[in-house]
Amino acid sequence: MIAEFVIRARGQRSGIEAEQAAIALVTVVDGQLLRLEFFTGLEKARAAARARSS
Repeated sequence: MIAEFVIRARGQRSGIEAEQAAIALVTVVDGQLLRLEFFTGLEKARAAARARSS
């Protein structure tokens, strides 16, 4: 499964907020999260997913 999400953070001292879009290939086994592999683009994540299913 491919998950697209946003990572949000706030500096503990500065209070500056930041956010970053993220894409991960998710591996779930027996209903439990086994692995998150992060990618810089959706097409790269799709290619990795196709390679794994071969």
